[in-house]
Amino acid sequence: MPVEHISDLVLFTRVVERGSLSDAGRELGFSPASVSKRLARLEETLGVRLLNRTTRRVSPTDEGHAFYERAVRIVTDVQEAEAAATQSSADPHGLLKVTMPAGFGRLHISPLLPEFLKRHPRVQLDAMLTDSLSDIVGEGIDVALRIAELKDSTLVARKLADNKREIVAAPEYVEKHGVPETPRDLADFDCIVLHGQDHWRFEGPQGQEIVKVAGRFTTNNGDVVRDAALSGLGIAMKSSWDVDRDLRSGALVRLLPDYRVNPGVAIYAVYPSARHLSARTRAFVDFIVEKFTPRPPWERG
Repeated sequence: MPVEHISDLVLFTRVVERGSLSDAGRELGFSPASVSKRLARLEETLGVRLLNRTTRRVSPTDEGHAFYERAVRIVTDVQEAEAAATQSSADPHGLLKVTMPAGFGRLHISPLLPEFLKRHPRVQLDAMLTDSLSDIVGEGIDVALRIAELKDSTLVARKLADNKREIVAAPEYVEKHGVPETPRDLADFDCIVLHGQDHWRFEGPQGQEIVKVAGRFTTNNGDVVRDAALSGLGIAMKSSWDVDRDLRSGALVRLLPDYRVNPGVAIYAVYPSARHLSARTRAFVDFIVEKFTPRPPWERG
């Protein structure tokens, strides 16, 4: 039977148990006319008369009695399922699949996961650290942590932090080669380039400008970019979450401080839908938001 008729089953069982259209309707909040209409629709759908009606009482036909026995079991199953779902909403449990960028996840999410699991002992966590963009719906992922410029999407996103970018170099490189005064000066310096990111976007006193950079060293790995910058091989563009500790220690220095780099990019927790969100997904998203409020971990030293 289609799901939309479940409420008619509830009504039918109440009518049989109360022996009265008006009593059943009053219990469920329906008028007698509405009860009669819905029961007639149910009988028409089944192609059989379910009830004998008199001016005073209602009783099931033989077919109605047999149908009642099955309907009671269905209604009970539905009510038990609803109760289980309600319990689930208050008690996070089950398998939670989370994906995140490898470097970011290793530095700033992985250290938080033991606390999350201690808070929610009935949750099993599958944490996937990858720099590949996952198909959230197709792969059955509950939450994806993404560093991106958010575009229109059917997915729901909660912002965790701005992904502030820094232009950095090692002190020894700066001592030997000097510093760029403007983004266009980068053409005269060795830049360490991540594959597919050789156009750096700046926003500064003269507005927005995009500069094509080049150098002797390119790589497809963000950790290698940082290592190369620390080794004095050139100038790099890195996220603050990756190099903040190096800037604090003096292992790297900040260049072009008057310019914002790649504005608009942020860190998000992304999930398929806010409707019928599982308790475990909601608990994880709320936990991460808590840990990133009021400032993300790397800004707190």
